[in-house]
Amino acid sequence: MHSSTLWILFSLLCCLVFGKSVSYDGDKVLKLTVETQEQVATLMSLANNKTLGLDFWTHIGLGTVDLRVPIQEFEYVDSYLTNIKRRVMIENVQHLIDNEVRTRSAQSFFDSYQTTEDIVKFLEVQPNITKIEIGVSYLNNTIHAFKIGSGKFNVVFNGGVHAREWISPAVVTYLANFLASSDA
Repeated sequence: MHSSTLWILFSLLCCLVFGKSVSYDGDKVLKLTVETQEQVATLMSLANNKTLGLDFWTHIGLGTVDLRVPIQEFEYVDSYLTNIKRRVMIENVQHLIDNEVRTRSAQSFFDSYQTTEDIVKFLEVQPNITKIEIGVSYLNNTIHAFKIGSGKFNVVFNGGVHAREWISPAVVTYLANFLASSDA
């Protein structure tokens, strides 16, 4: 490994939001077939009702629309959508999440999505990598940096700055692992 110092900065502000555990047990995903503007208006009125906790997974418009419905609101939403063709696409969202977690443990670290906590734990145990806490986010979550090597030259790699940005933390983690475990 070169004698230069490599700083790998993970500004995972948005990824660190996952401080609270959320359960989607019983939540269903409906596949709706929207054929008229009246049906679009019906869905827009549902979308504007923030108390229902609905999550539209696709754009509301003509064609198919995917909608996650919390279990406690399912009967109300199902009766509200009587004029729209629909079918249950996912019976229980939490079961899919739980299956993904079980599957991840049997795969290589880089074969699937990793949470911020998983990335930090992974890099903490890698040889030649030192964790540094460089600040806190707006939500008071720790912002981590990782140092590889030693010397007077530094390079900064940054990932996970924007909401729902999943690939840049994975790429930076892969790069950190590669640099720390090779003669790069």
